Amino acid sequence: MKAKQPRLHVSVNMVMTLDGKATTPDYEPARFSSALDKRVLVEFRAQADALMAGAGTVRVENMAMSLSDPDLQKARRAVGQSPEPLRVIISGSLRSLQPELRVFKRRDAPLVIFCAEAAPKNRRKMFGSLCDLHVCGRESVDFGKAFQILHDDYGVRRLHGEGGPMLNSALLDADLVDELDLTLAPCFFGGAAAPTIVEGGRGRALMADALRMKLVTCEQRGQEIFLRYVRK
Repeated sequence: MKAKQPRLHVSVNMVMTLDGKATTPDYEPARFSSALDKRVLVEFRAQADALMAGAGTVRVENMAMSLSDPDLQKARRAVGQSPEPLRVIISGSLRSLQPELRVFKRRDAPLVIFCAEAAPKNRRKMFGSLCDLHVCGRESVDFGKAFQILHDDYGVRRLHGEGGPMLNSALLDADLVDELDLTLAPCFFGGAAAPTIVEGGRGRALMADALRMKLVTCEQRGQEIFLRYVRK
């Protein structure tokens, strides 16, 4: 009998404007969230076994994907976790990544990249020397295989996603989102080309097929609203 594929708890954490935008049309780094929102993000990271982001977001934001908070690191140690969560990058082609990015400079937290067979062999070799590189899927990353590896090889149970919009779309298409932690920022971007928190992918053809979520918390802190939704 085939073993049942493990189900990770996958949360997605995003900040968006009042008109539903995640960033500008040029995908500039998101600079409209507050210091409080950034602190909430770090606290979410501290609760996870692993952090996950798409390659484009890692490149644009030049993310280190780390806690860098001694108190949170101490709290993780106290419950038997590593000081820093595992870092996971999704990059089908590896073309958005560069070795000079901050995420490759930090050595205090392990780094895993999942790519597809379509990624050039020379880039696979280069990034394979900088982290744990796994090839899952032909043209795009097979999340079923990737999550199986995270569960079996790295002990991941709670996976915290930080976008971007294309990765969010892929996770939704694969029906893998269990929780959405959304910050509503008090500003407008406008523009048809400015991306929302979910871009690309198949989407749902009918309203009846929409993924239904349940609002569990809604909190105003300062000028922002912090919302948490879970699967119904």
